[in-house]
Amino acid sequence: MKNKKRCSNNSNLFITQDLYEENVFFVRTEAEQFARIKKNDKWVFFIYPYKMKLETDSLTLGLEAIDKLFKEYWEDKYAKKQ
Repeated sequence: MKNKKRCSNNSNLFITQDLYEENVFFVRTEAEQFARIKKNDKWVFFIYPYKMKLETDSLTLGLEAIDKLFKEYWEDKYAKKQ
């Protein structure tokens, strides 16, 4: 029986909802959590690798910022290893 290499895709982002809090979401890959999103009066984003907090009035603006930061993070952490 051949050993198959297990490959997880860590370059695609997903948004999942927190099981315990209604207005909390996570931006993640299959391997790790990248950011936390919370809806209060504004959208509050906490980006884990950068220990950075971002507040926006628009969800779209916050997600665009996360996408840009994730691309930089992925290039630094994973692209150099390949």
